[in-house]
Amino acid sequence: MLPENYGISTNVDFNSSNPFAYPGDLRSWDGFNIPTNNTGQVTIDLAQLIHLIKPVDNNKPIYNWHAKCEEKTSHDGTITFEWNPLATDTYYEYKVRKSICDPFAYGEVIASGTIQETKVTIDLEPSSSTNNIYIFTLSARKDGKHIGFFMVHGDTGGLGWDYRFRVK
Repeated sequence: MLPENYGISTNVDFNSSNPFAYPGDLRSWDGFNIPTNNTGQVTIDLAQLIHLIKPVDNNKPIYNWHAKCEEKTSHDGTITFEWNPLATDTYYEYKVRKSICDPFAYGEVIASGTIQETKVTIDLEPSSSTNNIYIFTLSARKDGKHIGFFMVHGDTGGLGWDYRFRVK
């Protein structure tokens, strides 16, 4: 290969009975550089997709993920997010942002943390207008390495890196 910057995407589909990028599958996107006269190898760390089980199950398409802001799934103000563990001694990083739909913009972080538990309960205020949503993201680290992240399939197709919802 010529000296240059390259990118590589790697996907491992462990369950061929469902589409790729469902919980348990492995994914990675890495950038790397090949310097002049290099005959080395590239090491790719794969991250496992986390299986969220509450308040929705991302092992099936998430209803209303692509819906208009005011049509997103609504929850009561106290929401428990729960997921299956990836490995022992794993740290999970979660974040909930209050965001704007149109034009889309990430808003302030309402709740965040790094925990070893596989469940977190968060009290959220009602969505302030029909143009506001909350966005939940989740990733995992073990021994300082990124080993997992959360991904969803929308009910009308397409992938997402977060769960978008409203609060009643």
